Amino acid sequence: MAGAFGELADTPADHALNVTQGSLRRTLLERVATRESVTLHAGSEVKRVDSALVGACRCVVSPVDGGGQEMALESRWIVAADGKQSSTRALTGIETHLERADYGLALVPVPTPRNYPRTIRAHRRPDGMATTVPGASPGLTYVFTHMADRTASPEQVVQWATRVVAASDEILGPALAAEARPERTFRIEPQIVNAAAWRNDGVLLLGDSAHGMHNIGGQGLNTALQDALSLGDALLRHAEDGKTERIDGFIDRRRPFIDRLQDAQRTLGEAFWPEAGAESWFRPRFAELSLGQQEMRRDWRDIAAA
Repeated sequence: MAGAFGELADTPADHALNVTQGSLRRTLLERVATRESVTLHAGSEVKRVDSALVGACRCVVSPVDGGGQEMALESRWIVAADGKQSSTRALTGIETHLERADYGLALVPVPTPRNYPRTIRAHRRPDGMATTVPGASPGLTYVFTHMADRTASPEQVVQWATRVVAASDEILGPALAAEARPERTFRIEPQIVNAAAWRNDGVLLLGDSAHGMHNIGGQGLNTALQDALSLGDALLRHAEDGKTERIDGFIDRRRPFIDRLQDAQRTLGEAFWPEAGAESWFRPRFAELSLGQQEMRRDWRDIAAA
């Protein structure tokens, strides 16, 4: 996807950089670890929540590998950013509706070529879309394949993905032709998560925990980062004055936008291939999908610059 970012409202950027989730996670953890006010327990799982009161939250966590003892942690808030299958959400009794799509995505793995750029690329065509994700697993690049032909066999998926990628990627295209195998493809099922509430007293849901998106065209990572900027700023304000207006105000402003985005995703399969003369679901939403809802972009820019 391309566009003149410099001409869009309230953004200082003239381009967008797509990075893999693993690279972003590593960068964020490194930045968080440098803050003196933060104690990082990476790789821990919330086992129970003993108190969810604002200002007096208490939970118990343990290492996911089972190699350590449980720890009791106290905080003013609990912010759950633990994904579509959020255990924190379940432990605090927030009702959630999980909606499965009526189609799946075929993933084609291929060994990542030497010195291949770690940049995600989306190849959209009238008959489907192939998204290449380097480093999705160690040493592997995945081609997330979403075809108009939902009955395509693994052999047809590999042939189609190879042909589409080779048209504009002179490195990965030949690698697919040489290395991709139908028997190595597998499918995943897109899901939408819709939590009844994003806040339950002192527990806040963020990103996929609150509003999990479809894997293709989903914007899950984008919306989670945008949530984090606004919630982080609101939590700092709460620490100063003890008021929750900024937190609740963010949810009130944010939720209608997210609800509309999720509603659109329910027809995402058809929207990739509009009828003759109709406009693609993606085209008029370039700014919205890349930069988030317009009325909050200036806020995010100011928060990030502070």
